[in-house]
Formats: sequence, structure tokens, C-alpha cells
Amino acid sequence: MILIVALMAAFAAPDFRERTTKAQLASAVTELQSSLTIARSEALRIGKYSKVKAIGSNGADFSQGWQILVPEKGSTTGEYIAAQFKSPKGLGKFQLVTTGSKEIKFRGDGRADISSDTYFCLHTKSGGKNLYRKIFITKAGQIYVATDNC
Repeated sequence: MILIVALMAAFAAPDFRERTTKAQLASAVTELQSSLTIARSEALRIGKYSKVKAIGSNGADFSQGWQILVPEKGSTTGEYIAAQFKSPKGLGKFQLVTTGSKEIKFRGDGRADISSDTYFCLHTKSGGKNLYRKIFITKAGQIYVATDNC
């Protein structure tokens, strides 16, 4: 009886790890996509810009987390952090891929202030398999997810 339980556990463990990794990736995608949507909504609400920017000095590397910045009321140059998010632990590459700026800026009309359509690449490994998700941001400010390789 103990042998049967041990064998069942041995076969279930890799599947459990893969499901956990996939759930972490899905959670990260949802959180980042929601953050982008919040930033766009905030820009529309205040009629000015908002930004989504990586925490830390690595520019496009969002693996330490990200923040939403908005202009300070009555200021032409100051910004404050409206929200801050930590990246989920255990994920690999978590990067903004763009030809321009290392941040996403939404204008007061909801459009993204980017030179070309931009995306985030989220990558991790599970059971020797590469798992990818892309979060695209279009110039029109649309945000959507795809499972393409990065």
C-alpha cells in the first residue's frame, strides 16, 4: 500500500510543479495587464499622461516590479507613484521589448505614447519546457495577451 502511494506521489510531483509554474505565469500576466489598464484609465480620468515604469535602474527589466507614475497636481515636472507592484517570485525573464522608451506612457486621450507597437515578454521554464506570454500594447492604447515566443 505504501509503495502504491509513493509511486502515485512520484508521478504527480512533476505535474504539480508544472501547474504551479503555469499559475504563477498566469498571475504575473494578469497583474501586469491590469496595471497597464489602470494606468491607461488614470490617464483618461485626469486628462494627462500616466506611465508604467520598471522599479530599479535596469530600464526594461521589470523582474523587480513596476510602478504607475502620474503628474503631481499643479506641477509641470513632478510625478508621484500612484501604485507600485512586485513581480511574482520564480519567474525568469520579465522584460519590456520596445524600439523606443523603457517605459509605457499613456496620454490623456488613452493612446500609448510609443513609436511602434510594443510588448512585454514574460518567460519561465517548467519541466524543461519554455513558457512564454506576451502582453502587447498598441499605439491606440489597446492591451492584449498572446502565447507567442519572445
